[in-house]
Amino acid sequence: MDLKPKRIKHELKKEQKKKICDFHISNPKTSQKDLREKFSTEFNMRIPASTMSDIIKNKEIYRNDEDSYEFRNRDALHPQLEEALHLWFCELRVNKIPVSDQMLIHK
Repeated sequence: MDLKPKRIKHELKKEQKKKICDFHISNPKTSQKDLREKFSTEFNMRIPASTMSDIIKNKEIYRNDEDSYEFRNRDALHPQLEEALHLWFCELRVNKIPVSDQMLIHK
């Protein structure tokens, strides 16, 4: 039985991806391998080649994204339901009513 430790997954934040894209645009002749080495050291995490390739391929998306502190965008499956829940939540908070996880789940 092989008891290898599980690989630790690290996810780059959008601001980190934006930094990579900005650097790549400023230094277009830098290879992806060099980019991986530079930013793996800077961010203190291993960046796989496929991840770096995806970041460079989608650099315009990352450079123009305003929500740089999120990891990724996730669209709601039911946007109208999400909006109604958000309005309900905001109304409770304006009235200084504490909201628990159970209340949100029930609603």
